[in-house]
Amino acid sequence: MIKEIEEIKNFANLLEDFLRDSNHKDAVAYNQLIQESQLLFGSSYLIHKLVGIPDDTDISSKIGDDNSSLIKHINKHHLVSIKKSDESELLNMGYYHGYKRYRFVKKYNSDGRLNIKHFEEIRAIYQFDMNLKGLFYPLLMLIETGLKNRVLSSLVSNDSSGIYDVLHNKLNRYADYPVNSKKYNEAYEHFEALRVNILGTISYYSDKNVSIKHFKSSEYQIPLWAYFEVITMGQFSKILGALNKEGRNKLTNDFQFVPDKINSVELLVNGLLDLRNATMHNSVIFDANFSSGVSKIIKNHIKLELHLNSFTCLFIEDYFVLLIWAAFKLNFSVELLNNYIDSFEDIVTKFDTDLNNRDILFKIISTNRKDTIQKLRNFLDLSE
Repeated sequence: MIKEIEEIKNFANLLEDFLRDSNHKDAVAYNQLIQESQLLFGSSYLIHKLVGIPDDTDISSKIGDDNSSLIKHINKHHLVSIKKSDESELLNMGYYHGYKRYRFVKKYNSDGRLNIKHFEEIRAIYQFDMNLKGLFYPLLMLIETGLKNRVLSSLVSNDSSGIYDVLHNKLNRYADYPVNSKKYNEAYEHFEALRVNILGTISYYSDKNVSIKHFKSSEYQIPLWAYFEVITMGQFSKILGALNKEGRNKLTNDFQFVPDKINSVELLVNGLLDLRNATMHNSVIFDANFSSGVSKIIKNHIKLELHLNSFTCLFIEDYFVLLIWAAFKLNFSVELLNNYIDSFEDIVTKFDTDLNNRDILFKIISTNRKDTIQKLRNFLDLSE
């Protein structure tokens, strides 16, 4: 009971400081309050009310259309030929998440809207997108697991594996900078946000994950490997970004994607983050419309190693090349990777046939795809 009272007192102090000093603009402080509120009360409702977020019942809404009305709307206003018999398929893909999204791409060579006239073209794009996610999912899992295991080995080999020891001795990047300097303060904010996130994650999984539950009730710290089992790719990225200079140097000596680049693992993880999340959560990936992008350092190195004329990551095949290249660097077999390449090419060939519209195709797949994929194969073959 005393522990709970102390936690509530600490929360009250955080809230008082936030309301008095931050004018509600400090995102780190606000997110910390939200997480503490959820841990203590199982809800962030109190915070929302205190900082003036309006009650969602005060906001008006529109009346939703039924599927028949949507089909009429598509025919009349979008000028896309769609039949009543397509109603079930439209329901399966979804109007907003699926149909409307598949009419657009975000590319430097396009105004965004695809010149789609028939629902069959939407169907082809939808199936292409789903097939890509089916292909990418296991490859992303292999890469993510391989990366986490290498980082884990680098951080805890011949050293403490406890999450709290790692946090304070390896993830304290702020200690690399002079106290109270701009970089120190920024890195310390990152550290504090990471610390709160780690504590919140452990609390959340304390009765949901067998390993964390076991170590929570033992005399030992939760080991880093148990924490790595439950974190997202985004949390993994935050850990890499918090490594102190000694930890980054050791990781670079143990493993790297780009020679002599101290943070190449972090750069790769950040480059894959949006693709990974979109694939896991069944969001659209076919047009590579990812906000984070891929580091110029990674792109230039792939371009150099594969002898490509360009490598922009504007098209989805470039992200596929990125995945295969990363998996190769993680020492997955060339035979396995060539099988993935064969599957990717089969998916693109089927898409081309089903779409039957080269104008649309080359707004989604680049015109030099075949050359890029062939050079990827050559790169793998030369390594054997």
